[in-house]
Amino acid sequence: DAVVFPATTSTFQESTFPGSVLNGEEEGRNLEEELRGVRLELAALVEERERWGRRKGEEERERERREEVERMLREARLPAGVVTEEFRALLLDEGLQEFRLRLIAERRALGRKWESERPRSTERKERGGRMDDKWVVRVIKGELRAA
Repeated sequence: DAVVFPATTSTFQESTFPGSVLNGEEEGRNLEEELRGVRLELAALVEERERWGRRKGEEERERERREEVERMLREARLPAGVVTEEFRALLLDEGLQEFRLRLIAERRALGRKWESERPRSTERKERGGRMDDKWVVRVIKGELRAA
């Protein structure tokens, strides 16, 4: 066994600054508070990661929807000027996904009718052959006719 000279040894409590020694209960409470803070931070980070994942998923679905609509429009070979921004937005609407082909077919038929009637009226000449959805609706209703 080792023999230690008692005059050169000191206990842990004697070698620390006064008041710096924590008892077990106080140290346990401090660790519990720190653990609670870490758990709250972890929960916030997990929630943020899930939010980013959802956003990324939504962006991916939006990109895929846009690509699908553009592919459908290319394949449909619609006449120039028939595809308006409003029409694109309508095709991108998730609620109308099952009607896309029918909407494109209707727009194709309308475009053919529109192209067969060359711009002879003043209103169509002023548009330079371009359409917007309000004009399309007026043509369908028969409010606009070639002069």
